[in-house]
Amino acid sequence: MIDLPAVYLFNVDNDFIDFFSNKINYYKDISFSVNDTETVNGFQTDNILKLDENDVIKKLNFLKQKIENKCKCNFIYHWVHLIEYEKGGYQELHNHDQNEDFSLIIYLNSCSDGVTEFCLNEKRKSYVRYPPEKGRCIMFLSSIYHRALPTTQNKKVLVLGLKFNKNYHKRI
Repeated sequence: MIDLPAVYLFNVDNDFIDFFSNKINYYKDISFSVNDTETVNGFQTDNILKLDENDVIKKLNFLKQKIENKCKCNFIYHWVHLIEYEKGGYQELHNHDQNEDFSLIIYLNSCSDGVTEFCLNEKRKSYVRYPPEKGRCIMFLSSIYHRALPTTQNKKVLVLGLKFNKNYHKRI
C-alpha cells in the first residue's frame, strides 16, 4: 500500500540544490534545451536522463531512494528537466497525467514571486500556492493541474516525472 498524500512536501539538502543549480549553466552552454514546452520566457532542458551522466544519476537515485522509503513503493524516472525562468517567465495551467504517475518540483533558489499554484478543485476554485523556497520539494499526483505564476526574478527549478515500477515486487 502506498503511503503518500496527493501533495507531499519535503526538503532536499544544499549539496543537491547546488549540484543542479550548476548543471543549468552547463546545459545552457551546450544548448541542451527543448523548444516545445509549457515554459514561457525561460530556458528548459531536454530530458537530462538522455545524457546518462553518472554524477546526475547518482544524485537522482539518492532522491528516489528517499521518496521510495517514504511511500514504501518503487519508482522509475520518466523524465527530468531543469528550468530557469527569466523576468516575466511562467507556465500555463497543465498536468502530466498522460506521462507519469507523480511529478516533482524542486526549487533551486528562493524568490519573492513566481509561486506554483495547484488547482485542487476547479468547480470550487480551490487553489493552493507554494512560494519558491530553496530546497523545497513538492511531489504530487500527475493528474493535479498546476502552473507557475509570472516571476520578476531569476527562478530555477528541477522538475521530475516518476512512474511506478510495475516490475518491482517487494520481498517480505
